This record gives sequence, C-alpha cells and structure tokens, in this order.
Amino acid sequence: MSAKKETDTAAAAENTGAEQATGQYISETEMELAEKATKKKITGEAKMKVVISPDGNGVNWEGCVNGVWYRFPKGREVEIPKALYALIASSATVLAENDTIASAYSGAKTASKKSKK
Repeated sequence: MSAKKETDTAAAAENTGAEQATGQYISETEMELAEKATKKKITGEAKMKVVISPDGNGVNWEGCVNGVWYRFPKGREVEIPKALYALIASSATVLAENDTIASAYSGAKTASKKSKK
C-alpha cells in the first residue's frame, strides 16, 4: 500500500471515530425538542387525584422526565398526570425495596455476630 493510501485510510478511520464519538451525545437542540415533546405529552394526559405520602424526605415530591422538572406537595390531594403517578408509585416501590434490603442486611450482620459467640 502506498504512503498516500495509508494516510487517507488513517484519516478516514479517525473521522469515523470522531463522528461516532459525537453521535453518542444529544445536541442542545435535540434536548430542547425532547423537553418540549415530553411537556406537551405529559401535560395533555388524563389527570389523577392522589395524596403523596409524606416520608420525611422534604415537603415536596420532585422528579424529572426528559429534562422537565415537576414538583408536587406531599400530604395533601393534588391532581397529577397519569405518567407522573406511575413514576411516583415506582419510586415509592424502589424506596420500600431499599428499606427491605437494608433491614435484611442488618439482620444478616446481627445473625453473623451471634454465630461467632
């Protein structure tokens, strides 16, 4: 292979790598479009009346979907879009699962200390 062909092949490989690297990230414009589309879709959904359980972690539930932030007060009835209800319910489930895992781990540590005696 000639030196020129090797140089052209190497340059093409570098360009392809650069294109792939930049293609992994979303542009500012794409991000703004995703935020607008998310807000439009979620705002247009059917609403549900719920009371978000106060759990000691602040007075509001806060969450973000595709760059759009939502904040709802805990401990009183609020109307929220269905998708956000699903998100809130799943986050409560994850918190409950984490508590279960933590207590199981604590119990395992206590049991291992007893068995060493």
